[in-house]
Formats: sequence, structure tokens, C-alpha cells
Amino acid sequence: MIKNIFKSVFQIIKSKPTLLWGLSLLYIAMASLITVLGVNVPIITIPAVGVLEVGMAHIFLTAYTGGSIKTEQLFYGFKKDDVLRVAGGISWKYLWECLWLFVPVMNIIKAYQYRFTQYILLDNKDVGAMDALKVSMKQTYGYKGLMFLADIIVYLAVVLELLIFAALSFIPYVGIVFVIIAFFVQIGVILILPMVTGLIGAAFYRESKNGTKNVGISYTPVQTNEPDWECKECNTINAGGTKYCRACGKEKE
Repeated sequence: MIKNIFKSVFQIIKSKPTLLWGLSLLYIAMASLITVLGVNVPIITIPAVGVLEVGMAHIFLTAYTGGSIKTEQLFYGFKKDDVLRVAGGISWKYLWECLWLFVPVMNIIKAYQYRFTQYILLDNKDVGAMDALKVSMKQTYGYKGLMFLADIIVYLAVVLELLIFAALSFIPYVGIVFVIIAFFVQIGVILILPMVTGLIGAAFYRESKNGTKNVGISYTPVQTNEPDWECKECNTINAGGTKYCRACGKEKE
């Protein structure tokens, strides 16, 4: 599954590099500006950054599912009829992430359990602010290890790139050339990394809804009005409309 997700993500980046890259940088710039300007009023700053995060999640999810992305999607969470629910849900997620920081190992597990919160708030208008975290914990079941492995692969690739250029820099006479190249390459990696990790996160959310953990990736739309179903193989509860169990991969009977 991870191989297929990486393949899909890089195909998306190849087909829509400029707009996706630009919007991911715009999100980072705006979130940083809000944080700096509102450092003394966290009660406003934290929810505002969280609402922007939901908007960026909307962009990544749209791109992954083959939709047309637009700049205004970044401000999707600020809709007046939904902004309080979105801001509250993301703030609730941030609060729990901060609390778990003091518990080693569990803080990592919880971070992955909470990773779908922004997508839950985005996709399910009937899910309350505080309930989104519970839904995310349920939906990430069976996927936390895969998401962790995907992150490890990405960051190991970055470290490997650094080590290669570091080794090349010791070559007599031409080493300085590789130092200069490494500098610009590293800037590029830093700028593109948020887009890559964002698309990977959206991919895992989408595939968890489709129940495609142990089968080939499918883009079959999920009918959310169908009831949840229980896998007869492992007794896992799966979202309505999914075809395969998200835990064991067994097809729905």
C-alpha cells in the first residue's frame, strides 16, 4: 500500500507542481504570520491556524482524489456556518497533543491517532468538534504503523541525501561545488517537504475510508449514507460504503 501511495503522490506532484507548491508555501507563510502577530493572544491564534490547516487538508485531499484545486479552498474552514465547529475541533486536537507530549512513546502513538481529525471535520458536517478526535482514533486503527513507516521513509530519504552530499564535499578541489549544490538542493527539499507529507496524509485518510489497507488502491467513492459494517474475519467495524476491511483487508460479504 505504501508503495502505491508514494507512486500516486509523486504523480500528483508531477502533474500539478506549481499550484500545489505555491499553496503549501502560502499556508506556511500565513500560519507563521498569524502565530507571530498573535503570540500574545493564543486563544485566537491557535484556532485561526487550525482552521487554515483544515483548508490546506481540503486542498491536499482534492488533489489526491483528482479534483481541481483552487486558492479559495485554503479558507474553506472560515465559512461562517462551520468555523466554530472546525476551530473548536482542531483546538481540541492541539490541546490533547500538548498534554501527551509529557508521555514518551504514547505521544507518538496519539499523534498518529489524531492525524485524521482535520479531514473528519472537513468531510463530516454532522461530527461535533470534540467528537472528531474520537472518529479519527477509530479510523486510524490499523493504519498508524503504515503512516509511521511512510514518514520514516520520507525523512530517511532526506537524511540519505544529506549524507551523500556531505561525502561528496570531501572530494579534493571539487568538493566546494557539491557544498554549493547541496545548499540549494536542501532549500528545495525544505520547501517541497510539506507538500509531500501533506499529500501522503490525505492519501492515507482517503484509503482508510475506502478500506484499502491490504489491496490495491481504489478511488471508488465512499457512500457515507450506508451503515457501518463488521468484518466477519477480525470483527473490525468499518465505515459504510467501504468494500474491504481496513484492518485485515477481507472483502465485505
